[in-house]
Amino acid sequence: MRVTLAPLRLTDFPLVAAINVRADQILFSGSVREVFENPAPDVDVDVLAINSDDAPVGLFRIDTGYTAAYGFALQGDLGLRTVMIDAARQGKGIGTSAMRALPAFLHETYP
Repeated sequence: MRVTLAPLRLTDFPLVAAINVRADQILFSGSVREVFENPAPDVDVDVLAINSDDAPVGLFRIDTGYTAAYGFALQGDLGLRTVMIDAARQGKGIGTSAMRALPAFLHETYP
């Protein structure tokens, strides 16, 4: 299994529309439709795909806006938002592999 991260445009919704998380996870991640229809302020417009063997199986966003409300973020810090892995693909190491790939991806994408 090869896990990669890649940007998506808001017009790429059909590529990830079938990704679903468990009902108890929606409170934390939202749904794919919500991510595409309700972009949050200070969150990159592009959604980032989590691909397994070149097929999108999850997604996330990066928060580039500093807010003191978090109490732990410093100005210039990046935040991880709306992380989701399709329920049928959870428990297979995809999320772990994605998080391992994240530092290098962020370094390249957000120098």
